[in-house]
Amino acid sequence: MKFTIICVDDEQIVLKSLKSELMELVKNDYVIELAESGEDAIEIFEEVQKNNGAVAVIITDFVMPGLSGYQLLERIQEISPTTEKIMLTGRATTDGIINTINATQLFRFIAKPWDKQYLLSTVNEALHSYRQGVLLRQQQRELQHNYEQLTQLVKDKDQLAIELEFFNQRLEHRTAELTASNSSLVKEIADHQQAREQLERRKNYLRNIIDSMPSVLIGVDQDARVTQWNNEAQRVAGLSAEDAHGQLLTQAFPSLSCELETLRDTIKTRTQSKDNRRTYTQGGETYYQDVTIFPLIANGVEGAVIRLDD
Repeated sequence: MKFTIICVDDEQIVLKSLKSELMELVKNDYVIELAESGEDAIEIFEEVQKNNGAVAVIITDFVMPGLSGYQLLERIQEISPTTEKIMLTGRATTDGIINTINATQLFRFIAKPWDKQYLLSTVNEALHSYRQGVLLRQQQRELQHNYEQLTQLVKDKDQLAIELEFFNQRLEHRTAELTASNSSLVKEIADHQQAREQLERRKNYLRNIIDSMPSVLIGVDQDARVTQWNNEAQRVAGLSAEDAHGQLLTQAFPSLSCELETLRDTIKTRTQSKDNRRTYTQGGETYYQDVTIFPLIANGVEGAVIRLDD
């Protein structure tokens, strides 16, 4: 599916110039639509959505008859908050610029007359930002699905533990009663072993799912000591699961030290918390991470699962 770029200006010569310059950048990879008013732009936007399309970027003039650029972007923010928004004008006031940025999550403000290379560079950045957002939301849906599977597996594990305890008690009782019957004893031992093997298979299955996820997954108890450490955590932290197990989170994964209070609140309130686009610097570069903390109660023991997405 091709994404759409909408250009809005009440002057046709400006629209033609915008389309000509944008075609040099996007070739035929995007659909470019032109609108001479804010009202026309809304109609085009709704038509694209009606056909299951998506508008990646909208570029609009600030001062226009009818809907102003500010009013238009307010409407677009309501309809599609993920669309990147660029404002073009030579007559905006400082207050107008500030209000637009605050109300519409404006991606960039470009003064008229614009520099062609700066315009193309800005649009390219906006398109990249939109595509990254689409990819991130897809990954979040996949992670949510994996989390739901993980939660079900945890429930299954607890049920298997109950069943195993039942088999253990039954075995002890039957052993005392049937000491004279070797054949019955052998059968009980076989049932017990089968239950153990089934539990072990479930444990391995659960572990494989955790290790196959692209996110860093770290389980901690209520004292913030590591109880679970997947392959991605091992790769990022450079610490094996065996070495990390039992360590304080701040020692095993120092970059999460700033999340310690949030972690404690999550365990205490049993409410999921999320820190979007948390920044950190490494090697002189700035990186962004999403940190999600899920409360976890298993076998009466409180703790949490930390998911870290780069």
